[in-house]
Amino acid sequence: MADNAIQQANDEFADAWAFLRQATGIPSSVKCFLGNSFKGAKTDSKNVEFSDSFMQKCIAANFHGYPADHIARIAGTVFVIGHEIGHLTVHPGRGCDWQKEVKSYPCAPSQQGMWSNVLSDIVVNYNVTRCLDWKRIPDKNTEAMYRKAMNEGRMWEVLTRQCGSGPNRDEHLTRHADLRVRGKLVDNRWAPPGGRPGELEGLDPVTGKPTTSTPLYQTVQGHGLGTQFYPPIGFSLGSGLDPNKWAKVRLSKSITAWQDSNTQEIYCYPNSSASPLGGTGNKLGSLSPGDYVVEDVVHYGGAVNSTEPAPPRYYKIKGQLYPAQYFDSLCPDCGLVITNQFINAYQPSDFPEGSPARDHNFMYRMLLTQEFAGNAATRGYGTLKGKDAAAAWIADIAYPNHVAYKEMK
Repeated sequence: MADNAIQQANDEFADAWAFLRQATGIPSSVKCFLGNSFKGAKTDSKNVEFSDSFMQKCIAANFHGYPADHIARIAGTVFVIGHEIGHLTVHPGRGCDWQKEVKSYPCAPSQQGMWSNVLSDIVVNYNVTRCLDWKRIPDKNTEAMYRKAMNEGRMWEVLTRQCGSGPNRDEHLTRHADLRVRGKLVDNRWAPPGGRPGELEGLDPVTGKPTTSTPLYQTVQGHGLGTQFYPPIGFSLGSGLDPNKWAKVRLSKSITAWQDSNTQEIYCYPNSSASPLGGTGNKLGSLSPGDYVVEDVVHYGGAVNSTEPAPPRYYKIKGQLYPAQYFDSLCPDCGLVITNQFINAYQPSDFPEGSPARDHNFMYRMLLTQEFAGNAATRGYGTLKGKDAAAAWIADIAYPNHVAYKEMK
C-alpha cells in the first residue's frame, strides 16, 4: 500500500525529505511514498518511493554500538532520499524518457537495463554525495548535518552491519523478539511519552495489533520488529567495544593465506604458492571452518581499526591476516550471521559463471569500485589524494574483484 511518507515516517525521515526537497528545488508536485516499493527505492521520473527498510535506517533506537550523535544513525536514509531525488535532478532527469539512452548501450539487450542503472547510479551518487545538486540552503542550522550525512551516507550504508534483513529476516526477528521477551535484550520498542514500550498508537482494542491508524515507523522499531544496526568490525574495535561480542565472524570453508612477494597482496585463491599476482606466494597461515574473533582490521588505504567509513581489507585472526571477503559477521546480540553490503558483495560467488545473478553481482561491485574510487580521490587514500588515490584504490580492489567473480563458495 502506498502511503504518504510524511504521515507514516518518523521525524528523522520526514525532516530529511523536507530539507532535501527544498535544497534541490524539485517541484512541490513530487511526492514521497513509503511502503510500496518492491525494489526498495525508486523513482518513476515523477515521484519517489521507498520501502520501509530505508526508513528503518534512521530509527535511532534500532542502532547499537554507535555514539548517540553519530551521523551513521541517519546517514543511510538521508543518502537514499538524496539518491532518488538525484535521479530527478542529475540523471536521467525529471520527466525524461530514458529508453533511448538505455537502448544505445553497446552490450547485450538483456544487460542494457542493468548497466544503465549502474552507470546512472555512479553519476548520481558522485554528485549527490557532494551536494552538487543543491540550489539553496533551507536551514542553516541543519546544513552541516545534512552535508555530512550526504557525504558519508552511502559509505555508512554499505559498511554498517544489519540483523533482520535479507532472506532469513524472519528467523532473525524471532530470535531478537525471544531475547527481548526473556529480558536478555533491552526493550527498545516505541513508547509514548510516559508510557510503556510496545504501546503503539492506533492499536486494535481487541487484538492489540497495529491497525491502519498506526504509523508505520512505530511497527518496525525495536528488537523483533525491525532491522537492528551495528557498526563495522573495524569501527567497533577502534571504539573499544568488546571483541568477543562485537567482532565475531564465521568462516564457512577452510582457507590458507598466501602473500605475494611482489605486491604483498594476501590471497587465498588459488590455494597455491604459484601466486597469480606474479611473484612467489609465501604461506602465512590456515583456518578451518568455524567461529573466530577478529583482533584487528586492516582497511583499504592502510588504516587499522578505523572509526571512519573505511572498507575492510584484512582481518587479523590468531595473529595472522586473512582477506575479509571470506568471513561473515555474527550479530553482537543474537549470534546469527548478519549482512554487510560491502563484505557480501566481495564474497566468493554462490552462482555458476555466466548466470544472470552472478553478472548482476559483478555490476554491483563495479558500482562500489567506482564510488569508492571517487571517495579515495576526494577524502584521501593512505597518503595519496586525487587521481593517484583513486588509481591506488582500484589497483588494491582489483584482485578481490577477481576472486569474487571467479571463486565459488
